[in-house]
Amino acid sequence: MVQIFYLMLVAGIIMLCYGLRNVFKGVESMNNEKKKKDMFKPFVRQTIAIIIVLVAIFSIASVYNMLGPNYEFQREIHGHMENAYYADEPELMKKELILAIDGMQDLGLEKEKYGAFWYFDKTPDRQMDYQYKHLEGIIERIDAVIEWREKTYANESTSTEQLGDVFEQKMDNLRGFLKEEGWSDWIARDTFYVEHHLWLYLFDLWFWLLVAISGIYLFYFMCRGAMSYHWRKVWDEEEKRWKWDE
Repeated sequence: MVQIFYLMLVAGIIMLCYGLRNVFKGVESMNNEKKKKDMFKPFVRQTIAIIIVLVAIFSIASVYNMLGPNYEFQREIHGHMENAYYADEPELMKKELILAIDGMQDLGLEKEKYGAFWYFDKTPDRQMDYQYKHLEGIIERIDAVIEWREKTYANESTSTEQLGDVFEQKMDNLRGFLKEEGWSDWIARDTFYVEHHLWLYLFDLWFWLLVAISGIYLFYFMCRGAMSYHWRKVWDEEEKRWKWDE
């Protein structure tokens, strides 16, 4: 669904650029009559105002997210996930994963909750229960690597160099589970925002919808400005209405 609003954003930007291009092109071709020059001033002022408002909204939300919710999630969960990924020993990797799971529980991300807001997105692959099972599965694999290392290193007939290569391969495999097409805490991240910062979770929807509406508005205003340059609005006494006339 977010992709739709990205497309709307692109459409809004294209309309805005097209409108500004035509306006400035029209301004260049104008004569020195002040009345014709002044008709474009409202468009320029409102364009600047809309851009300033959009930039302000995006900046405020981004700064708040960086200093507040994102920092909290990094401290409680994702920071431990990164530590686990870069750990050189399976024991440290396991310890960091357990801390990440504890962080999820401390933030109230219970098993029955979903990393989605819309009812049609609340599928089993976006439920916290799956998140916990996935991480528990990785911990079981880590335990298997620890057990393999203890048994294999106890066998003196095996080359230390060969053991080291196999061990590093197993650690790389574990890292692959932690970061396979994205970090393994992505459900927890979405659930955290849905449960505690819903407006930020829906920020993309709100912001890009606002951008699209602004683009449509600017496109409309551009058309009115172009018509005002070639035509003028006059009152028709016979028909009792305003109409465009050369």
